[in-house]
Amino acid sequence: MKDMKLKTKLILGFMIPIVLTVINVIIGNSTSKGIVNSDDQQTYLLYSTIFTTAIAALSVVIAMFIAL
Repeated sequence: MKDMKLKTKLILGFMIPIVLTVINVIIGNSTSKGIVNSDDQQTYLLYSTIFTTAIAALSVVIAMFIAL
């Protein structure tokens, strides 16, 4: 990572979290359309929250790694 130019590091540092966020939104929208049962909605909401938090944490870690 030390040999990369600053511009390349900045592009990677900003694009990776953006791509992960877009993927998270696409997956969330496409999988939640067929849920009609209330219990299934609660379960989906729990897993969705966990997945979103994990993606956000991964984005922060990747951005910090590239910034360093």
